[in-house]
Amino acid sequence: MSSLIVKHSKKLSIGLFVFGISSAANAACYKADDWTLKTAILDIGKLNIPSGSKVGEVLYTKSVKPFAGYMTYICKGGGGEILFRLTHNQEVASGFYKVYTTEIPGIGISFRLGEKRIPYIEYPGNIMYHLNPLTPVSVSIIKTKEKTGSGPLPGGIYAELSGNGDNKALVQIRLAGGEASVIFTPPCVVSNESKFVQVPLGRVPQSAFNGVNSTASGTNFKIRLNCDVSANSAINTVYLKFDANKKDPNGRDGVILLDDSQASAKGVGIQITDSQQTPIKFGQDILVGPVLNAYDLNYTARYIQTLNTITPGQANGTAFFTIEYK
Repeated sequence: MSSLIVKHSKKLSIGLFVFGISSAANAACYKADDWTLKTAILDIGKLNIPSGSKVGEVLYTKSVKPFAGYMTYICKGGGGEILFRLTHNQEVASGFYKVYTTEIPGIGISFRLGEKRIPYIEYPGNIMYHLNPLTPVSVSIIKTKEKTGSGPLPGGIYAELSGNGDNKALVQIRLAGGEASVIFTPPCVVSNESKFVQVPLGRVPQSAFNGVNSTASGTNFKIRLNCDVSANSAINTVYLKFDANKKDPNGRDGVILLDDSQASAKGVGIQITDSQQTPIKFGQDILVGPVLNAYDLNYTARYIQTLNTITPGQANGTAFFTIEYK
């Protein structure tokens, strides 16, 4: 009888142990029957990387709210997991927390659900897990290296939320790729001394002019571009474009009207010409050339008579230029 008691005890112990494993295996989270797949679609647009941006700087963030109502996971068995995982096989950017590399050098990407950085795992226990409809889904673009490249980000599903019970994706984050998400690092930057150029034209007597369209007192100025030929970009030709808020209403090329002031002169304007003394055309691309190491672009500013009668006074004007690529 003693041996029978021992054998029965062992069988009972084994049975209890197996029962314990079975209970843990049932601890899982499943989607509620009324929860349908929600996709958060995000895009970057055309993002120009500022020349003065720093490593670690968040260059862009966009958020959407894709949930129409409260959405529920049911977690059973006293446990279970809710997982928001990445699906694009990105690597963590060196020196960053949950910022991941992209196909563009020096550019990282990060996703969030509300304030939680993705990926993450939650253990909600034996409860119903809810997502608030006001919870935003966001994407951020971060500068991860000093030198950055250019190009489109690939589109597709970047992250999925699911429970460990059925592993069915209930929330997806999709990035619109191609032309919808383009990173652009300008291969050329304007040198510091050329970002704001003051061109003194000095004092000019009325006698220096001899009629409408006559000019006087030309002063040379320079715009310097520093270009990086190693910038990863299919765009390799640089252009310059001049413009002004107060252009000559008579359409004379390169002529700026003077700033409004009671002390301003009348009957004169300021004209900008290129190195060949040809007046520039506002709003039109001026070919600079291929993206090389540096360019010194030479121009001249001069007074031009615009009316039959000149009234002496201050003669200040403002123009601006932009750099473009094709």
